[in-house]
Amino acid sequence: MPNANSHGERYFWNFRLREIKVAAFLGAAIVLAGTAGAADPDVDAGRAKFVLCASCHGGDGRSGALPEYPKIAGQNQKYLVNALKAYKSGRRVGTYAALMAATADTLSDADIENLAAYLAGLDDSK
Repeated sequence: MPNANSHGERYFWNFRLREIKVAAFLGAAIVLAGTAGAADPDVDAGRAKFVLCASCHGGDGRSGALPEYPKIAGQNQKYLVNALKAYKSGRRVGTYAALMAATADTLSDADIENLAAYLAGLDDSK
């Protein structure tokens, strides 16, 4: 059995360390590439798109036309983006999914990001 200082074992561990460094570098590059092209959402454009939501969720995003309609003001931005994209693609189902899908279908990805940013910034206390 070779000792801990054998050439083969040193080579093996140097090789493994090199693999780990390359994997870490590639992982960081992927994360940075995913965020590099992402522009900040346009909250004013989101406010303009909110008219699509107001008839059901209320003009303030807190008081819906029916008690079953959820409060969307102050909701987590990432959650809103994911929910709207899921409605748009048909992955989200439920009582009002068809209504939400029809509404979300009119929105581009940029519209969804902008709308989510606007809604996330609204006061949800009521």
